Amino acid sequence: MPRVAMPHVALVIALLLLRPVSPLKKTPTKAQQDDRLRPLDGSCFAFARAGEFWGYEWCHRRWVKQFQAAWAVPPGERRQETTVGTFSPALTARLRGNVTEHAFSDGERCGRRGTKRRATVRLRCCSERRGEGSSGRNVYISDVNEPATCAYVVEVCARLACETPEERRKFGGGDQIGRGPMSLELRQSYKQRAKALFERGYDAYVRHAEPEGELRPRSCSGGPFDLVKLPLVTLVDSLDALAIMGNSTEFQSATQRIWQGFPDKFNFDVNVSVFETTIRVLGGLLSGHLLAVDASLNLTTEYDGELLALALDLGERLAPAFETPTSIPYGTVNLRYGIPRGETPVASLAGAGSLSIEFGVLSALTGDGSFSAKASAASRALYERRSPQNLFGKHINVRSGKWVESLSGVGSNSDSFYEYLLKSYVLFQDHDSYRMFEEAYSAIDSTTRQGDWFADVDMHGGKPRRQHFENLQAFWPGLQVLSGDLELASRSLNAFWTIWSDWGALPEEYDFARRRLVATRTGLRYPLRPELIEATYFMHRATQDDSWLWAASRVFEALEDVAEGARCGAASFANAATHALEDEMPSFYLAETVKYLYLLFDEDNFISKRPYVFSTEAHPFDAEQIKRLTRAPRLVETMAPPPVKNESTLAALWRRLRATTTTRPALRKKHWRRREQPREPTVPVSSRCQHWPWWYDLGYSSTFEPSLASTVPSTLSDRKRTVAPRCYANEAPDDDDEEEDSD
Repeated sequence: MPRVAMPHVALVIALLLLRPVSPLKKTPTKAQQDDRLRPLDGSCFAFARAGEFWGYEWCHRRWVKQFQAAWAVPPGERRQETTVGTFSPALTARLRGNVTEHAFSDGERCGRRGTKRRATVRLRCCSERRGEGSSGRNVYISDVNEPATCAYVVEVCARLACETPEERRKFGGGDQIGRGPMSLELRQSYKQRAKALFERGYDAYVRHAEPEGELRPRSCSGGPFDLVKLPLVTLVDSLDALAIMGNSTEFQSATQRIWQGFPDKFNFDVNVSVFETTIRVLGGLLSGHLLAVDASLNLTTEYDGELLALALDLGERLAPAFETPTSIPYGTVNLRYGIPRGETPVASLAGAGSLSIEFGVLSALTGDGSFSAKASAASRALYERRSPQNLFGKHINVRSGKWVESLSGVGSNSDSFYEYLLKSYVLFQDHDSYRMFEEAYSAIDSTTRQGDWFADVDMHGGKPRRQHFENLQAFWPGLQVLSGDLELASRSLNAFWTIWSDWGALPEEYDFARRRLVATRTGLRYPLRPELIEATYFMHRATQDDSWLWAASRVFEALEDVAEGARCGAASFANAATHALEDEMPSFYLAETVKYLYLLFDEDNFISKRPYVFSTEAHPFDAEQIKRLTRAPRLVETMAPPPVKNESTLAALWRRLRATTTTRPALRKKHWRRREQPREPTVPVSSRCQHWPWWYDLGYSSTFEPSLASTVPSTLSDRKRTVAPRCYANEAPDDDDEEEDSD
């Protein structure tokens, strides 16, 4: 037998080792596919073509059913329904296919002695558009056929079956969005579509829910908002949106209905969230009052300060929440009796530290500086309890001042605390707030930022604890725009838009480390939140780059779908993966989401021409108007004159205010603001301030595909920012340092 020379054997082995790897991607296992499809658990979908006798229903991992079409059901008779099969894990494990397949067996028999019905459901990623008989956007049945007697094949298109972001964006025919400058005609079209969304939701609330707190859009009924069980919450919250959209007639009518809806003001024996009541109700009353007294807007001719009267009464009823040893307010208060018996001492960072805008405006308009003092003291008390790394936890004990949750981030339970530090400076020139914001911003940016995303970290050491994006984090790029940090804002905003591009919604949670949805009931919801549109509005206002308008235009399809899917108004998403709806229309849908969408495409609105500052609930406050209307602080309380015969409650309130404020001189900063020398806020951008060497090593910055909005618009090249993260405050980099970095 001839022998193969050893050198030849070594050569063969070397060639085998050096053989190029197949470029084909590895097929995911069944376990991986099932894990990716987990958000479908409990979801059901129907398929029925016009004119066909039978329709079909598929419930993921539960059953496949056949039902009689509605037109084929005789009057007075029940619809026929047949179980085709129930889910079989054992048979599913045996299936081998290029697509995800599920087996359903043990259905009802075909005839008396026939075989049992069965079905195979095939889930795939579809690039073609949805056909006739299908319902749904992210998941739908594309076809049902019967290749053998009583054996059915159900073809399902599911965006969850797509393995790459590119495939997800091409799903169902793709997301056709324009590029380049947007024409004036198209802007006007989007503006009218946004106004139509608002009018549909507002009219549905007035017709079906008023005077309840919120609308239930699928049942066309009203119900309370659980955290603020007060009447007319949606009406108060959306009052300024009526003014912004130019509906002066309804604004005047709504103002009168609000005053009539609270005959005893807020004398309710009800426990309410201090934070939610402040931002939705108190903020809505104050912004509505300022718009009503603005003669240039010509909104009403019969207004006599009713909204401010209600706001003052509400502010006084919320004030007992601040009576704590630490000055940090309780999270809940009873509007009639004060702090509820047995009330928990645990409050969130956002809930306790996001009251300064509304309480500051209330102090300015009434002359009662106690409101502003209480809110400012709460913010300072929280700031003084920051960690050595300048980080804040999410929950704190208002009695002891100790943190009970050390998780730190910019998402839920934290977000608006940082927002109000900066906006208090912008609205009131509060330099203490600006100093606190600078330190908090720099700490957040240096510890929680992971590429273009933000993680939750431990406040004491900065160690990452959770790599989940939260819907509420989407406000952060807007705050970065206000601070002047436009380049980083653009990067993060693009990253957040990729989630919308993938799923057509922005879920409450998203695992950005593994680029997948968080398959929990809460994590999959999208309750029509405004934060992504809000940040896009500020970015477009700062850059005037129309690519952000194109990015925002993709929201209309989803919002118009939920408006059509609800019987009235617009319904929240119960599941971002399937676009299933739930019976809820939060008040912030009208107060924020649609309002920001409208303002994006209405550059001639009066809001864009004056120095308005938006609260966290998107209530606009004009800094110049507030300064003009500011009353002298009431340093010494004086007894109000006795009531006049047949005097109204409103007249009595104004009489008391006049007795304690006399004339209206110029603003006295020393009584309710701390005097400080203004700082130099502008710091030139340098590459030294924008480098994340170790995060780049992890590859986070390259994991997302930019949306149709520019990654860094060209208009940013010469921009400056007011906050310099990772740089010494207010110290511009030396020219030598810039030259070294450029090398």
